Amino acid sequence: MTAIAFTLAIISNFTWNRFWTYPKSRGGSAKRQLVQFTIISAIGGVLRTKWIALAYLPLGVLLMPTVLPVIEVFRPDYIPSHVAEAKLGTMVAQFIGVIVVLFWNFFANRLWTYRHVK
Repeated sequence: MTAIAFTLAIISNFTWNRFWTYPKSRGGSAKRQLVQFTIISAIGGVLRTKWIALAYLPLGVLLMPTVLPVIEVFRPDYIPSHVAEAKLGTMVAQFIGVIVVLFWNFFANRLWTYRHVK
């Protein structure tokens, strides 16, 4: 299911970029641009996945003491577990990963896929 969503996202994003963000790019080869766009998106996906796999647990352990007072407002008897730290770290790592990959995709596509567009 994730592969289908990723593929549909690439097609959608490519289409919007080609027809809206860079309308002058339509003079170039759509096939070549789609391949370049897909490569950049795949690299971004791999980087995001690796980042999350490496950072989720340290982020959860680091951030739990900061968010614990807020949680305790709603659940005074709450005792954080390793699972809770992992979930918190995963959410934060995903958020950071999405932001970083957003910029990666934009600038990499601007400099490679759509470099001839003025």
